[in-house]
Amino acid sequence: MGEAPVQTPQLQARLNPAILQQSRQLAYQALLKTPDTGKATQSFVSIKQGITESFMSFIDKQKEAIEKQVENEAAREVLLMKLAVENANVDCKRVLQTLCNPSLVEMMEACQKVGSFEHQAQAMASAFEALRFDNRACFRCGKTGHFKRNCPNCKPVARTDTSASASHDNSNGLRGRTAGSARMDVTTDAEVIIEDQTIHRVPLNARGPLGGGLSALLLGRSSVTLKGLFVLPGVVDADYEGQIQAMIWTPSPPFVIPKGSWIAQLVPFRSQVPVTDSVKRGKGGFGSTGTPLILWAQTVQSQWPMLTCTLSNGQGTPRTIKLQGMIDT
Repeated sequence: MGEAPVQTPQLQARLNPAILQQSRQLAYQALLKTPDTGKATQSFVSIKQGITESFMSFIDKQKEAIEKQVENEAAREVLLMKLAVENANVDCKRVLQTLCNPSLVEMMEACQKVGSFEHQAQAMASAFEALRFDNRACFRCGKTGHFKRNCPNCKPVARTDTSASASHDNSNGLRGRTAGSARMDVTTDAEVIIEDQTIHRVPLNARGPLGGGLSALLLGRSSVTLKGLFVLPGVVDADYEGQIQAMIWTPSPPFVIPKGSWIAQLVPFRSQVPVTDSVKRGKGGFGSTGTPLILWAQTVQSQWPMLTCTLSNGQGTPRTIKLQGMIDT
């Protein structure tokens, strides 16, 4: 590129798009390998998170160093996941050790409040709460660490002579991830590869109805939006039956979404629509519940589309007039 006979942008535009794409990738790889002027290259192994440094800033530096020093893409991901835990500061490492096989996005979500005033206040409250209980003895067993109402020797005995039926869980397996959560996080039910900028439908690990007469707003997670993946808002009706799906798109394909990725959230609510029809939603989704209506359609071809229009002349001569014209697309 840049030499005859393709030294001008006009001549380069005539090349095969695959060649231009390959040139762009090679230029990007060369840019990553170019060291900063006057700045020593730091090994990715020696990059550690500072005491007051945010976890996201630490990951950005670690990822940039690995991309410059490691060529194998599979090895990059493994090293980043390993060093994200080993080189994190004490507070973040304590949080990460409580997670079970987390993804990088889940790590960043778990550590986003570490070091904040809210996190410090919670840590102090937990420490003071432990001091309050550790020195008080239970009035039943005499041991410290709990009160009489929480004494393990004072648990009520479950009845075995009852004839009541088993309780039904209408939550459909969906639960909030915190005690005060207003949302229910959902994951993808299959791996999805987005290769263009069109809107894609992605199946989620949730099914309707949600139970309890609840509807829900389907929204994207903020952590996914920051990565350039957008989940379009939707509504899940209370009478919808079937697998819930999300509509997603990205402005920078390709984009790979592994199975089990946390990309969306359901915000339940109770519908206040005053008047509704008697039609049940059922399994119908992504469209109207009425009769489908299709207007004129034309197959897209390499040539300009042509349309023949027939005009009726009543009792005149000729009776019909046919006009053929090109449609402006």
